[in-house]
Amino acid sequence: MAQKQPKVGAHPGGRSVRTGGSPENFDKQTICWQMGRADWSYDSWGWGTLSPDDWTQQVVGRHPGLESMTWGELPGAVGGKSAGTNHHSLPLDALSKSAQVRLSELSLDDVDAVFSLRLTGTIRVYGIKDGRVLRVLWYDKYHGDPEKAVCPSRKKNT
Repeated sequence: MAQKQPKVGAHPGGRSVRTGGSPENFDKQTICWQMGRADWSYDSWGWGTLSPDDWTQQVVGRHPGLESMTWGELPGAVGGKSAGTNHHSLPLDALSKSAQVRLSELSLDDVDAVFSLRLTGTIRVYGIKDGRVLRVLWYDKYHGDPEKAVCPSRKKNT
């Protein structure tokens, strides 16, 4: 007796599986974090450089507030001294040369952009947005420092 082969796209119970989806639909979904791509070993922005206090105060303490926002709400969150956008996408050429080199070392130089989340005035989390998932890369406590930051801030002349 020949075994039955499953139908491609079939779902147990006879229902079909939906694939694809409109990118606009992700804007209505809350952010989801994935740490599988996290850069643990990099000296400047590696997650392995965080102390237990940093984890507790800077990451875990701020994580739930961001997690409750939708992707569509994130770019609208403003604050800081200049009341600029806290969370936004950055093209690769906006990153420091060190960050661009590190992306290449991680075989991620084919991505179009990275996403920046502001935790505090000087702390950022960078990752790659994939649908509703932020594939976390770096913890950067040097924002504003042109020598050490993933993305050196461009101070406005006032």
